[in-house]
Amino acid sequence: MKLATKDQYITTLNEANASITDYVPKNPADYPTSTDWYQELVRIAPMTNHSFDVSGSGEKNSYSFGGSYLFQNGIMDSKNQYERFNLRVKLDQDVNQYLKVGFNNILSRTSQYNPNEGAFFGAFVNPPVYPVYDDNNLDAYPVRFGSPQTFGYGNQYGNPVAAAYYPENFEKGNKLVFSAYAEFYPIKDKLTFKTAFNQDITNYTPRNYIPEYNVGGSQGVISSSLTKTSGSASKQILDNLLTFNNRSGVHSYSILLGQSTRIERYEFLAGSALNVPGFDDQSKYIVMGSFMNRNAWDGASRYHGVSFFTRGTYNYNSKYMATLTFRADGSSKYQKKWGYFPSIGLGWDLTQEDFMKDQKWFNYLKLRGSWGLLGNDNVPANSAVILGQTGPGSSAVFGNTLVDGVGAQTVLQNFLRWEVVSEFNLGLDFVAKNTKFSGDLDLYHRVTNNVVFFAPIATGGGVAELLANNGKVLNMGVEMMLNWRDNITDYLSYNISFNATTVHNRVLELDGRDFIPGAFVRGNYTTRTAVGHPIGSFYGYEIAGVYQSEGQALLDPVSQVIKDRGFFKYQDQNGDNVINDEDKVYLGSAIPWLITGIDYGMNYKEFDFSISLYSQVGNKILNAKRMIRDIFADGNYDQDFVENRWTPENKSDKYPSAQAYNFSFTQQANDFFVENGSFIRIQNIQVGYTTNKIKNIQMLRFYISAQRPYSFFTYNGFTPEIGGSPISAGVDNSIYPMQAIYTIGLNANF
Repeated sequence: MKLATKDQYITTLNEANASITDYVPKNPADYPTSTDWYQELVRIAPMTNHSFDVSGSGEKNSYSFGGSYLFQNGIMDSKNQYERFNLRVKLDQDVNQYLKVGFNNILSRTSQYNPNEGAFFGAFVNPPVYPVYDDNNLDAYPVRFGSPQTFGYGNQYGNPVAAAYYPENFEKGNKLVFSAYAEFYPIKDKLTFKTAFNQDITNYTPRNYIPEYNVGGSQGVISSSLTKTSGSASKQILDNLLTFNNRSGVHSYSILLGQSTRIERYEFLAGSALNVPGFDDQSKYIVMGSFMNRNAWDGASRYHGVSFFTRGTYNYNSKYMATLTFRADGSSKYQKKWGYFPSIGLGWDLTQEDFMKDQKWFNYLKLRGSWGLLGNDNVPANSAVILGQTGPGSSAVFGNTLVDGVGAQTVLQNFLRWEVVSEFNLGLDFVAKNTKFSGDLDLYHRVTNNVVFFAPIATGGGVAELLANNGKVLNMGVEMMLNWRDNITDYLSYNISFNATTVHNRVLELDGRDFIPGAFVRGNYTTRTAVGHPIGSFYGYEIAGVYQSEGQALLDPVSQVIKDRGFFKYQDQNGDNVINDEDKVYLGSAIPWLITGIDYGMNYKEFDFSISLYSQVGNKILNAKRMIRDIFADGNYDQDFVENRWTPENKSDKYPSAQAYNFSFTQQANDFFVENGSFIRIQNIQVGYTTNKIKNIQMLRFYISAQRPYSFFTYNGFTPEIGGSPISAGVDNSIYPMQAIYTIGLNANF
């Protein structure tokens, strides 16, 4: 997405302020440069990745060990890089005919400099009229960066390159992933007991340092600051599985009994100080800072989970199949600790039936159906308790004495229960007679009961967010996968696959509310979750057009806050000739109704080619980064607005004038800011050459690839894929440029 140049910006800004008394029009000649702030911030970021693997096996064992090294620069031109070393060891050993053991260890060491991503926001809003560096800015130190305040801009602006240059956010860490198992065979080929233990241990030490510096206005600090953290996280999983398999004639069946225990712990200790010298890494310690300005804090969380489950399968002559499961899951994250989740699946291979023997269409055709319940406890670990916090906000003065207190850090109102997904699937798998054409088709109907997410609630001090069971949500649709493979000659073959998923999302019930607002932008909620609509639907005004003249505005019988040429004409939904909150409507959802993908591959002798495409259709995006003109009234514009804005010569019926664009009446949720987010993306292109004709090398492969080299979309943003919580997805404050990765690689097997 391109931003306005200096000349475009000044022309548009003068239009926006033409009616303001005492406004002096700006002259491009008064500004020394036209700065493309994004171009100044980004760079080509090289990445290198090397790995090796050694493997072997004996009569009763197999082993492998290897390592890898990754180094990657970030695209922001600052201290911005990532480095990782990996070591891996794996061993499987048959102790005897009744016992097999094994383990797998992965040790990682990482270090990285994280960029100040806020600099990209500065690049988006900063006027393009002042230079990156300015030798005449004598107030700037230690680097003579250019300052927007030198040219009369307010303190809400700051040099983006300086914002990226000064902060130093460094982090290093170690991670150990250990897994081990033992399999016992009390009855060979029938009864198996397996116990497995998995442990993830992570230690990390972030260090955030900001030196003393000044650029201009409020961009600068008079005292350097250092914050250091030492944290650790641990995840443990212990699984015990007992499986019995048996076959009798055309009947085969299995029974599994299982138990799983999960423990997760997280803890950190942090401290900070001011006036810490930044000569080198050896000086960046809290003890080197001012004794009067040292602080410390800590925190922790813990999660315990336990599960008991069983599964039974039955197969009759590979024609009729059935699977039954039942789980009992306990989680410390909910007040109601236990959830119970059964499921059933049935399959029927129609091609095994007599009535299918003479048909000429299918080599394989299977019909299947399933129903089940699945629990979700993917919520914060301390959701079932009220957390207290001390500090100035929780303390009070009694008799001229400050008395420490404890305040509620979280709100606990509802009795949290398991989020439960009830899903029904009906599907078929097929392979055509020629075996070139295959595919599968699924119809799914998924209802999430007791759906858990944070929702705003009114409090005595304003608005807080409460984690609660908020209702029932439906997702239903069709999933399809089609594949075609063919060998044209002995040397030339190709394959193509197409997948598509449709999504129909609706809120079925809300617990205790008519609607739930979400996505607070510029003082207003911009989404609404209500029964009969997709979750987190955008909610605002529908635009009926743009007033083309003052006369047209005056003759319009509908009353709204501002009526003038170049301003939006909002749709009077209820016919009362007054535009107010009663005229807001649902403007679409961030959830696409169609998701598709195409993969194509071709092989000719030693050469191969592949390409993958991905698309979404029907998703909407709230372009919130455009809704900031009330704060950044003289900030930069994107080129799409500059080229299409309403002017007396370009009487747009969609875009407002530059003057109208600055008003809060315009800067609210409406279908100008809610844009189409549909897109088609080239996910990956790869060309490779593979040979086994080199002496002492079993296989050598050379390839070049491009990941996400191009995306086709009409949305006025950097990417059409915008995440968010269930009730605020698709709200785009993102100003991080999209990245394409180009790779040259070599694989060799000896």
